[in-house]
This record gives sequence, structure tokens and C-alpha cells, in this order.
Amino acid sequence: GSWAIEQDLVSKKKMLLQKTHYSTFYPHLITYTGWMLLVWRHVDKGSAEGAVDAMLLHGQDVITVSNGGRIMRSWETNIGGLNWEITLDSGSFQALGLVGLQESVRYIAVLKKTTLALHHLSSGHLKWVEHLPESDSIHYQMVYSYGSGVVWALGVVPFSHVNVVKFNVEDGEIVQQVRVSTPWLQHLSGACGVVDEAVLVCPDPSSRSLQTLALETEWELRQIPLQSLDLEFGSGFQPQVLPTQPNPVDASRAQFFLHLSPSHYALLQYHYGTLSLLKNFPQTALVSFATTGEKTVAAVMACRN
Repeated sequence: GSWAIEQDLVSKKKMLLQKTHYSTFYPHLITYTGWMLLVWRHVDKGSAEGAVDAMLLHGQDVITVSNGGRIMRSWETNIGGLNWEITLDSGSFQALGLVGLQESVRYIAVLKKTTLALHHLSSGHLKWVEHLPESDSIHYQMVYSYGSGVVWALGVVPFSHVNVVKFNVEDGEIVQQVRVSTPWLQHLSGACGVVDEAVLVCPDPSSRSLQTLALETEWELRQIPLQSLDLEFGSGFQPQVLPTQPNPVDASRAQFFLHLSPSHYALLQYHYGTLSLLKNFPQTALVSFATTGEKTVAAVMACRN
């Protein structure tokens, strides 16, 4: 399954949220003694229809998409109450994201194969839905926003190019579309990530480098050789950028993990166009980020022989 962590700043309770492959929600209360107590659980249909496709956590609310991208729900985490439930338009579900505006998180972005839709976080009601350009050939796989009044949908034509479409949050109007050549890239999801102030970072094993694109200002990729950081990708391994964005109304952290081989990670920083190595983590099993208030920490689980 997958996990998300929430901290109640008033009562100092910590809650761990787990979605499993068996269509079950398990919020656990972490006590001061370290024990985990089951607070509540919800079991959906015990079939593929009930599987949770995506989960987002914001404050006291958990947003889930299930039933193959057909059902979106908002849950209250303390008691497990259902805030709202809506049926989404048909279409292959791709990604889910939170969208902030004027320093508050207001919307949920739902990316499907042919459309991008914005829904109100408070009610689930649809704000707008727009068709994605050339969706018959472009595989849209990522959505990103950081409170600047726009939301990006990113798609790829495998081994050809990436398409970056910028939408106005208020009315869904397309305000910019950029196409960049990526003859080495097959997938965005599971490979690329958005770091710092809307900078797309993609590993390029063919040139042993990272390729970057500032979504706001650039129309061409910039290449940063890994050799300059004394790093290299594992042979035959699909490297992956692992960013963190603690607050949807702020930019992603400049720091991110790069997964170089099955047991090798590196903590990097991209700032003002410069990439630097903060820490190398060979022989590592898992990595993650956690944020409380303004402080973000990197958690690393090392391999032991």
C-alpha cells in the first residue's frame, strides 16, 4: 500500500494514513509511546472497482479517487466521515493534484487522458473542464501548480517530445503551450519531477545527464552532466526524480532525491539554474521527505548486510 502522514498542530496527534491494494483505508493514530492504534477504516468493493487510484492529504481532509478514476471522495480524517462524493467524467485517469490560489488551497486538479478538470476542494463541484491539445497522440501524465494562478498539464510522445500546457486557474483558458524535443524519454511519470519554482527535471541515461526546463521561462531543455557531480546511473536501471512540495500554494523544495540504481540515491539541490550534490546515499533501501511547519527533513533507510 501507500502512506501519508498528518500532524494535528493543536493536539500534537500524529496520524498515519494507509491505502492498500485491497480497497481499504487504514488511518492509524501514533501515540506518544510509539504504538499505532487503528482509528477507523473504510472498505470499498473488494474488486478492481474499489481500488484506490490516488490519494491526497490536505489539513484534516483526504481526497481519494477510485473505481478506475470514476469516483472522487473527500474524507474527514479524525472520525472517517465522508465530506462529499462525486462521479467523475469517463476517461482514463492519469493524475491528481492540489491547486492553490491567493495563499490558500482551493481546488483539486484531475488529469485524465483527454481532459484537465478543476474541482472545488470544499464541495467537489466542478469549476471547469478543458480538453487537452492533441491528446490522441500525447500521453498526459503530470499536473503541477504552486499558487501562481496557473496549472500545468505535462504530456509526452514517447521518444519524441514533451508538451507543456499552461492553463489559467480561474477560467481554464490555455495561456501557453511549449513543445520540447525529448528523443530519449518514454514516460514522464515514474521518471521526471518538478522542483524549485516549476522546474521540470528528467533523467537522461543516454547522455548520462539531467535535463531541466523552467516551465515559466524556458522553451529549451538544459543539460547538466552527472559527471560534474561525480554520479552515474546504474546500468539498465530507470532513474527517477523524487521531489517534494509540502504546500501546494508554494513552490516545490529546491532539494530532491535522484534514484540512480536499485540501492543508490543522491540528495540534490537545484537553485537559480545550478545543480549541486548535498549528500550521496549508496546502499539505501528507501527515502522520503517529511514536513512540519516550515521545516522539511529527508528520511533515509539504509541497507545493512
